Amino acid sequence: MLKDRHWLRGLCVVLAAMFISTAWADVASSPDEDELITELEKQLSAQRTRLARLNEQVTASSAFNQDAARAEAMKQQIREVLSEQEFRESLMPTMLQAGYDEGFFIKSSDEKFLLSIYGRLQFRWTHYATHSANRYLRPRLQRNDRTGFDMERYRIGFCGHAYTKDLTYCFELEADSADGYTFVPGDAWVNYRFSDPFQVQVGFFKLASTRAQMTNDANLQFVDRPMVDAVFGLGYGIGVRFWGSFADGALDYYIDAANSITNGEGVGIGRTITNDPAQLDNNPALLFRAVWHALGQDEDFSAQADHKKNAGPALDLGFHYACN
Repeated sequence: MLKDRHWLRGLCVVLAAMFISTAWADVASSPDEDELITELEKQLSAQRTRLARLNEQVTASSAFNQDAARAEAMKQQIREVLSEQEFRESLMPTMLQAGYDEGFFIKSSDEKFLLSIYGRLQFRWTHYATHSANRYLRPRLQRNDRTGFDMERYRIGFCGHAYTKDLTYCFELEADSADGYTFVPGDAWVNYRFSDPFQVQVGFFKLASTRAQMTNDANLQFVDRPMVDAVFGLGYGIGVRFWGSFADGALDYYIDAANSITNGEGVGIGRTITNDPAQLDNNPALLFRAVWHALGQDEDFSAQADHKKNAGPALDLGFHYACN
């Protein structure tokens, strides 16, 4: 009886082992597991391929950076070599260039010298209504009305810079109808810019006074200046000017020490000292002018007329003072 139990127990163990081995074989050979292994192998292969590409990109980027560093070093060496004036001139000798850019010009290829030549003609249609009550006519003299063109201004200018763009100059010949179209010197000055807040100008120039007086003839709204300029404008003078601008151009100042204040009635160059009160007093005078651009200088309002059609408004507050 005991032997039968041992035999049955052995048979159960054998059957259980056979069942477990069969189940394990079924699990190991499951189709889902095969597909999963295949998919994992594909992903591993893709990751290896991507890693290889990234390695290639890193290698190429490193080579590019090295090439860029070499190129920048070569550029720096070239800059240092070309900064030597003697070598630069031996390699690229300075040459004269000529052309037209808002006026005819002659300049050196290194842009150290520039001569700009320009001309300007301003004319207008005028009508004189003459009547017998005109006090400038002789008694009982009649004169017909006069109508025609009036050539108000002729201008020929030579301006530019020399040795550096901070050293500028200008010489202008002018002929007006009031002077019988006789050419006389207009602007004739030399200016050196130490910095934006401090510049020095020497020569014959328009004295610091009204905005209309200091506005160039080419930037006037009409052919002539307003009547208020005939009272407060100070005309031309010979002397020295200290001027500049602060706060990114928001504040301009001018200090003139000059003689030949003309009050807009002509040049009036004469003796420096005179005892005759009827003659123009050409003793040196001091002038000061300050302008605050209250709304900033984002737009260009150097002209009376808005030729550029600026979108923003402008507001300038200023004054000038003269004492002789």
